[in-house]
Amino acid sequence: MRHLQLLALCTAAALSASAPAQEAEPRPHDGAGWSVLAGKTVGDRDTAFHAAAGWPGLQLSLLHGANPRFDLGGRLSLNYGYEGIVTRVVPGLKLQGVFRLTLLDRARVNLGAELAPGPFFYFWTGGTDVGMALPVSLTLGLLAGHSVMLHLVLDLPTFVVFGTTGRVVPVILFGGGLEYAIDPKLAVTVDLRAGPAIDEPRTICVRGPCVGGRDVALSSNVGVALKL
Repeated sequence: MRHLQLLALCTAAALSASAPAQEAEPRPHDGAGWSVLAGKTVGDRDTAFHAAAGWPGLQLSLLHGANPRFDLGGRLSLNYGYEGIVTRVVPGLKLQGVFRLTLLDRARVNLGAELAPGPFFYFWTGGTDVGMALPVSLTLGLLAGHSVMLHLVLDLPTFVVFGTTGRVVPVILFGGGLEYAIDPKLAVTVDLRAGPAIDEPRTICVRGPCVGGRDVALSSNVGVALKL
């Protein structure tokens, strides 16, 4: 009997000693509270900064939640790839307004649309291409754990070139990526998109390499998002 009482006392002491450690253990972070890539917004009246680098260049975005379902902001791109077309390596600059709308927001699934029009400038040896980017995208977000948000995207980054080589170039990109929430205000982002760029069938050799017909466009970026 004494052995049983001693065992009970030891068990109670061990449980009481482990209780503070269990309470101090941090709870898993739910990374679905906000997003810069998926269908969710950054949050009502919240502001987030997103920096991403890869191909076709460096993108710096600032987003502000006008309401729980709508973000607006701006984006500066310093590119070395002509609108993501893999055969055209040329320095460029692009300025865009960004408008994001959440169409559906459920516990583990969200759907959003983004419009980001703005002018661009690409600096060939023989002159400068000036045009207007008119990208529209539809993104499906999927919560995959406490800290990971996956996304699938259909992106239509069509652009218009002005001047002697003026034309409309439809681009269709498919892809996806993820956001990994390190903490409630900081996330690492990965995004990959690829597809055809359908230029005019005629050949254009006014500036840079001869272009025309179908080519491959690519957007591949790794970045960091910070909620301010």
